[in-house]
Amino acid sequence: MHPLPRKCHERGINARIADKLVWDGISNYMTNPKVLKAQVRRWMGEQKEEVKQTDKSIEELKSELTRIKKEEQRYIKAYGAEMIDSDQLKESTKDLKKQKKLIEQQIFSMQRETIVEVNNYPEDKEIDEFCKIAYKVIGDMGFEAKQSIVRKVVDTIVGTQHDIKVYGHLALNSSIIANVWKGGIQDVKFETSSRDSGSSECGEVNTF
Repeated sequence: MHPLPRKCHERGINARIADKLVWDGISNYMTNPKVLKAQVRRWMGEQKEEVKQTDKSIEELKSELTRIKKEEQRYIKAYGAEMIDSDQLKESTKDLKKQKKLIEQQIFSMQRETIVEVNNYPEDKEIDEFCKIAYKVIGDMGFEAKQSIVRKVVDTIVGTQHDIKVYGHLALNSSIIANVWKGGIQDVKFETSSRDSGSSECGEVNTF
């Protein structure tokens, strides 16, 4: 039996060094308001572009909805003029009603998601408060506390011999810290969900 061909051609990396680099990067974001604000501004710009695209898609759906309603009205007028009977009206408008309902649901869903995204932009004072709390406690965190934070904010870590790239989401919620440091800190805002590490793939490092 021949061995399976290699999928990953990167050389191995030192997990201990990788752990330290990843944690240093995450803690820098969590304690440096300037760095975090710059990333938030970049993220907000991307979100606004997505909102623009969503608005464009909604307008296209509304145009299609208007066309369907006009077509539906034509059948109703034809029925009123006794050009078609009730069975023909029902059969002719059945698919139109289904299309109309589907489009209305799509528009409602897209509008709701857009409102949530716009309302979830963090303010500077919230970022400052988050960084103050993080700075007070992050330096003294033990292994398990660091592990908990990494699992909450990191989606994927891709490492090579030359660099390490971390992909994730940092929710500005003091409970990220409070749930591993029992200090009675109140939530600032925004919710977060836990993400557990999966199995390693090519170039991917599961830290801690």
